[in-house]
Amino acid sequence: MTNVRASLRIYLGVFASLWFIAVAAVFIQGHLLHKPYPYNTFLFYPDIHFTDFTIFDPRFAIWDRTDRFFTLPGFPFTYPAPLLVCFLVYWNLTPYPLAAYLATVTLFALLAGAMLVARRPDLRLPVAATLVGSYPLLFLLDRANIEGLVWIAVATATVAFARRRFTTSAVLFGIAAGMKIFPAVLLLLLLRKRRYRDFGIGIVSAVACNIAALAIAGPDIPRALHGIVSGMDFFRHFEILTHRADQIGFEHSLFSCIKQLLHLVLRSSHRTDQLLPVIYLPYLALATVGFAALYGLRIRKLPLLNQLFALTACSILLPFVSYDYTLVHMYIPWAAFLVYLTADVAAGRAHLPVRKALSFLIPCAILFAPLSWMLFQKSGCGGQLKALALLAIIRAAVTVPMPSSLFEELQRTQTRAHITIRLRVPENEPVHSLS
Repeated sequence: MTNVRASLRIYLGVFASLWFIAVAAVFIQGHLLHKPYPYNTFLFYPDIHFTDFTIFDPRFAIWDRTDRFFTLPGFPFTYPAPLLVCFLVYWNLTPYPLAAYLATVTLFALLAGAMLVARRPDLRLPVAATLVGSYPLLFLLDRANIEGLVWIAVATATVAFARRRFTTSAVLFGIAAGMKIFPAVLLLLLLRKRRYRDFGIGIVSAVACNIAALAIAGPDIPRALHGIVSGMDFFRHFEILTHRADQIGFEHSLFSCIKQLLHLVLRSSHRTDQLLPVIYLPYLALATVGFAALYGLRIRKLPLLNQLFALTACSILLPFVSYDYTLVHMYIPWAAFLVYLTADVAAGRAHLPVRKALSFLIPCAILFAPLSWMLFQKSGCGGQLKALALLAIIRAAVTVPMPSSLFEELQRTQTRAHITIRLRVPENEPVHSLS
């Protein structure tokens, strides 16, 4: 128990220190030295709060299942079809869709924290402190990005998985993958449990929810698909194949690190943009092959808590674009890790030295605190430091096995050891249970 308390104290100390530095940097530069954006906040432009949601208001205001939704001049709709349906739900159920969405995400975060504390009361302080100082959640709410619904689907699917409701979990993971493709890697958790049928159900769920959403979007599936693909192609050119100095400090994808490195070497956004289309497809190939190799050679053999950490980190590190609001997904393995610490390590059923516990907790503290105030010639580098933190988590996950009672692996390991010991007892000796 002493090791667990020491680990959590150090985590809270690092997390609080990072927040103090961020607040001090913003206060000194923005309020004492009167420097303008980006020095006066650790969030995005202060005059465009919530615009990841409200930028589509004109389109949903005229939605009538015709091509007008997709052809209306202005910023196009840049998400897969299931998220279009999610927007429609808020627009049709309430006259205040933005407020309803923000309330949904906020209430879910509070409920999830309350459920975790109810399960493990000894986690009150780290959960409360992390929730209050949750920079990824704060950034998500400030942008009002629809990623919150993907997070809710993935978190609920993970809880269902831990409770052995594998079919429910597969359907929810599939729906999340339909919203944004990268949560699909979490379906690989089902393979560890040999739930091959449920794995297939998850894939079918992702495809089915996309087809259903396209049919709802109208006017028919082919034209809706054309509109969705056009919007995503705009996103590819506008966000992926462009170095945007005002945004890259909030972006922690591995591809953003390449962008930033090119920009620092070439000292020109224009020259960087000329090279990005050249490395776009090679990066996709290398990231895909690299992930497949890492999974096949190492991740698939690991305990489920390790897999949850590694797969979640890969799902938000390897995409071409991954802004800080996607870091809310890291709260899922972080919460499972806290349960492991208090339920298994503190109880003596598992052994994890402080140093190894901190190899997960310190990178999490970095991910959950604001680093966007770290600027180099007005271009942020905090996102790239968070990419390094994600790499550190992947390294820890593949090198520190953690079978846990949460996923019913620790008990299985103990049972096998129990059987092995019994078999080694000589035949002329009485057998005593070690349970």
